[in-house]
Amino acid sequence: MKRKFNPFFLIISALGLYGLIDMLVHRPAVLFQQLAVIVVIGAVVYLLFRYFMKKQAGSEYSSYQKALKRSKRRGSEKQGAAPRNNISPIRRASSPVSGRKKKQKQKQSHLTVIEGKKGKKKNRALF
Repeated sequence: MKRKFNPFFLIISALGLYGLIDMLVHRPAVLFQQLAVIVVIGAVVYLLFRYFMKKQAGSEYSSYQKALKRSKRRGSEKQGAAPRNNISPIRRASSPVSGRKKKQKQKQSHLTVIEGKKGKKKNRALF
């Protein structure tokens, strides 16, 4: 299958190539100066973009790391792993509580549930 090029694109490309060759032959210093300015501006824009994107990605990554630590901590508590601190709790000899532990206040979960429409029936009257 042959691919056809737009004639407008071909004319603009030919004029650009002619201008580039003409500048290279008659004024090479100006050509290299313009290329250097383009490269410097491109580098500055790239570095600024990279700096701001790194800053944004860093905040997302740090929040991900915090959530991961909380999740691992919850998983280890459920498995019955020993607490990380080296202080052992003081036990009372005569405890009136029979087999029940006091409920600790749980932190709000960092995960949310998004309600879906899977179980809902479509209302055909609206169509």
